[in-house]
This record gives sequence, structure tokens and C-alpha cells, in this order.
Amino acid sequence: MAEIPQLRADGQNWTEYCEKLLRVAAQQNLDRLYDRTETLQGDAEDWQQRNAIAKALIVNTIPDSIFLRILQFESAYEFFKALKNLFEQDIATLELLRELRNNRTK
Repeated sequence: MAEIPQLRADGQNWTEYCEKLLRVAAQQNLDRLYDRTETLQGDAEDWQQRNAIAKALIVNTIPDSIFLRILQFESAYEFFKALKNLFEQDIATLELLRELRNNRTK
């Protein structure tokens, strides 16, 4: 089983973290909870247990400072979506700034 790295507080390893988190979740048949293709249907207790495990994969691999920012959410989907919002925008911004800086030096 792939190991999920600890997400850095600055999100510098977001891409690697995200890939490995989704790989581990898929191995445990939990990945559909992150993209909301699996929703509460049928056995509510089973879904809640699976949702708790999917959330634990995230909680156990993020710094407390990030956990405090997503603490209010109830589903694994909301946890994952909040992380994506935090770090994918930051990565895009950093890449844009890097590109602008490179264009200035030409």
C-alpha cells in the first residue's frame, strides 16, 4: 500500500500528497467519497463509517494548522474540496508569479 506523505503547511507538496491520498483511498474503495460520486444511499451507518475513515486519511496526514481550517466540515468530500481550494489556487498563483518573473528577466 502506498504511504500518504504529511502535507506541508505551505502546500508545497500538494500535488504529490493529493495523488498518494487518492491512490490509498482507491485501494480502500474510499476515493468516490472525495469526489462525491458516492453519496449517502442505503445503509447510513456504513456510509458514515466509510466517510469517517476517508476523513481520517486526511486528518492523520495534515498539520494542525490546516486541520483547524477544515474542522467545521462534516464529509470527506468537503474536507478534500477545502484542501483543493487552499492549495490548488496557491500553486496556480505561484506558477503564474514564477512565469511573470521569468518573462521580466528575458
